Amino acid sequence: MALESAFETPARYIGLLGSRRKTLMIYQRLLAQGISVDAEGR
Repeated sequence: MALESAFETPARYIGLLGSRRKTLMIYQRLLAQGISVDAEGR
């Protein structure tokens, strides 16, 4: 997934557009893979 690759870069901001349901699903998938999703940090 492109979002997973984005978390491996030094980007200061990573945005995500989608419905609440889709965003929640992606968020949960990233957490399950051990990718830290800090909404305020990035």
